[in-house]
Amino acid sequence: MRRLVLLPLVTATLAMAAAGIPLAGQSIPSPYRFIEERQELGIFAGTFWGDPGRYDLGPGTGVVGGVRYGIDLSGPLSIEGVGSVASATRDVINPRRDEGDRKVEEAEAALLFLEARLRFSLTGRRTWYGFQPFLFAGGGVAFDIQGNQSEDELLASVDRFDFGTQFLGTTGAGARYLLGRRWVIRADATLYLYQVDTPGGFLDPDRNLDLGTVPESEWVSSTSVTLGFAFRF
Repeated sequence: MRRLVLLPLVTATLAMAAAGIPLAGQSIPSPYRFIEERQELGIFAGTFWGDPGRYDLGPGTGVVGGVRYGIDLSGPLSIEGVGSVASATRDVINPRRDEGDRKVEEAEAALLFLEARLRFSLTGRRTWYGFQPFLFAGGGVAFDIQGNQSEDELLASVDRFDFGTQFLGTTGAGARYLLGRRWVIRADATLYLYQVDTPGGFLDPDRNLDLGTVPESEWVSSTSVTLGFAFRF
């Protein structure tokens, strides 16, 4: 008789205890985490591979570094302002020499890029295991803050290269990794599009230079890979 009374009581007690404990198998942590802060300020540095153009006039390989400020808009879209300097060397070219022997000297170049970008995050305003891959595109201006160098004095004035002020287009991809809530590690691969102008001396038909058909300017595509840190607020 006692067993008949105790058995229902024990069963009811165990049932109530089990109801108060959440089942571990039903609690699955999500790999996605929402990003609350909307603004980001950071620095970056990396390698720059410049395209000097058909006649090797423009800047070549060097390093690049800069600052970046961004604001998240609705959904996956963000806008960014980027200022960077690509420090590289450029060849000083004498068009009156034979092909293969036109390089006279090397000069320093420092391209300043000022641009605005639109960034599209593939995971929206969330990270996936801390990562947020993205694509971006933008535009701005580029100019050489070094200007003419002493090496350029080896050439006639009409043969000296001047980068001038150029329209800049950019596109690329990258990924951010959030260290906690506010600190970010970011990697970018960027394609830069701008023009390299041909010096007037290269265009003079009366000089009988063996240069073929010479364009007044040409579009070139340079690239960079950078790593940076940022603070979100």
